[in-house]
Amino acid sequence: MSSTSSTGSTGSTGSSSSTSSSKTSSVSDKWSSLGVDDFMKLMVTELQNQDPTSPTDTSQIMSQVSQISAIQSNQQLTKTMSSLQLQQNISTASTLIGKEVNGKTASGDSVSGVVDYVLVDDGDVSVYVGEKAIPVKNILEIYDPSVSSDTTSSST
Repeated sequence: MSSTSSTGSTGSTGSSSSTSSSKTSSVSDKWSSLGVDDFMKLMVTELQNQDPTSPTDTSQIMSQVSQISAIQSNQQLTKTMSSLQLQQNISTASTLIGKEVNGKTASGDSVSGVVDYVLVDDGDVSVYVGEKAIPVKNILEIYDPSVSSDTTSSST
């Protein structure tokens, strides 16, 4: 029975190089969407269907459980870091209200003026100068208008 399974497996890998690369891309996309629950289900299925005369080595099972735990920890760390980055961007943007900025809109148009408000849209933080949105990452220059006007008036 296992030789039939391996023959079927070998037959499925023989494909042309052009279809192989597109299959690899879609397979990698499918693998990247798998979560910890999917790995646990796969491991349980593997244990249920193992050959009773040649059971899976305990060290292999522990290695798989360790890998699943590492994946779960990495996913949680990624979520935490993304949340922290968003909070930092919001905090940075909020300090810019009332300050003058020079920057570029998402479409590349140059904008200068005083920041009126901050908007968070789907995790992207932008400051608004009038009706023009400048993503925080596109701000090129920041200055405080009260400081520059004091300097100008004292030099005359």
